[in-house]
Amino acid sequence: PPAGGGASWFPAGGGGAGAAAASPHRQCLLLSAGRDGVAAVWDAGSGAKVAEVPVMEAVEGAVILAAASAALGGRGGEDGGPPPPSPAALLAGSAPPTPGKPALVFATAGASGSVRVWRADTGRETTRLDAPGGGSPGGELTWLGCSSTAGHSPALLAASGDGRLLALIPSPTPDGRPGLALARH
Repeated sequence: PPAGGGASWFPAGGGGAGAAAASPHRQCLLLSAGRDGVAAVWDAGSGAKVAEVPVMEAVEGAVILAAASAALGGRGGEDGGPPPPSPAALLAGSAPPTPGKPALVFATAGASGSVRVWRADTGRETTRLDAPGGGSPGGELTWLGCSSTAGHSPALLAASGDGRLLALIPSPTPDGRPGLALARH
């Protein structure tokens, strides 16, 4: 951190940061990703890089979905019972959190036209959805966000280079693995 402790500075990767997100959860973590094909998780307090995930494509959008420990049932619901389902619970996969690694579930979107979901602690992709037109001119994804409204399932929203807005919802695959389904485009 700079002198005075008012802010931390995080170096950009070789390709510059095309996307950044802050954890909305209790952890003070930041996510950066860019055209160098690497997503990095940073400790916001110390400025230290705590995880690096090779996502193998130029990233234009990234969003933190949840702390993996919460997604995997690490905290109970308000009544002490199981927590309500979250989008991350459907996307995190079943592997337990890795000790000593940041437990974070995040999504990336970019040049391939795919939305991909990752676990920072394992460094593995848990699911992906190839958007219609991905890989063709204008099919790259240029923005990614997460939307949730009362009474509706949370959705990932992605914008394509040709102006389409895609809504993706967590949905298990027929064999029970984590998945995404295209709700609208």
